[in-house]
Amino acid sequence: PDGGEFFQRDGLKIVGELPAKCRRAVRYWDTANSTDGDWTVGALLTELDGMVYVADVVRGRWTWGKRNEVMQQTAELDKLRWHDYQLWCEAQRGDSGGQVKDTMTREFARFSLRMDSPNQSKELRARPLQASIEAGNFRLLKGAWNSSYIDEMVSFPHGEHDDQVDATSGAF
Repeated sequence: PDGGEFFQRDGLKIVGELPAKCRRAVRYWDTANSTDGDWTVGALLTELDGMVYVADVVRGRWTWGKRNEVMQQTAELDKLRWHDYQLWCEAQRGDSGGQVKDTMTREFARFSLRMDSPNQSKELRARPLQASIEAGNFRLLKGAWNSSYIDEMVSFPHGEHDDQVDATSGAF
């Protein structure tokens, strides 16, 4: 549907600035393993008095090394901005031996990276986010990323990509 099947377009409201009292934030990365196909996305969420704000979205298709460099630079900037900052990353599917998880944990040790291994469907993981949006408790900070973000959200779960949805529901 034009308004969105899972997330409604009119629930994705844009604000010009964040409330000054926002002090804590979570950046969650949904990483991709290639430079073509899925995107690597890092969504930064903050909250104040029950209102959730997507403050930033970083999105790209990078090699492993470049991706980790972008993630580290982004974390450095996030730590400067946010008083209470958490960094999360979805563990790669198929990493049965945990080698990628161990490498990522070592490379991001100064940020206290937490690895997440979701075991539910994407739709089920996105339900709490859906409820927040439907309740009117969700805003996007105005940015160049808004258009592609909104388009992906309203096409979920049948759209070509769901990486921004995954990163947002992970941070949420």
